[in-house]
Amino acid sequence: MTKLNESARSEADLSQSALQTFSDYSQTFEVMVATGQAKVITPFFFLPSILIAPSQEPLLMTAEHEVIRVFEQLIHQLKGAGFDHSKLTKVSAKELSSMEVMISGTATRYQDKAETQILEEFGFTYTLRQSSMNWKIILGIIHGTNTAITFN
Repeated sequence: MTKLNESARSEADLSQSALQTFSDYSQTFEVMVATGQAKVITPFFFLPSILIAPSQEPLLMTAEHEVIRVFEQLIHQLKGAGFDHSKLTKVSAKELSSMEVMISGTATRYQDKAETQILEEFGFTYTLRQSSMNWKIILGIIHGTNTAITFN
């Protein structure tokens, strides 16, 4: 195998590994909202990390209790709006370095299992950093669905 092929394979492996972590995060997010237990989401975050959404100031989280507080507020908001589940689409990843992978896509939050009642739609772009053999979110940005990045 040539060096170029090895590099492409390594990039694909890193991206797939980060995508699996992001999938695990998304599934844990659903469990978190259903159970009201914000603590279950904390292992997915590198500290410090930043969350950015258009409707609020950027949130810098430097400790586990700050992650819990942010997600407790989100659980309260989602439950109050009648959240049932999310569906992710157009998810793709790009290796930025051997330590960082960017993941982008779109999400639709529904109020019902039949997916007839849309709560909200948004785009997301996350940067994950490899830490002790695990991928962790270091930056999350929520944005419009039309600005989600598609990586080749």
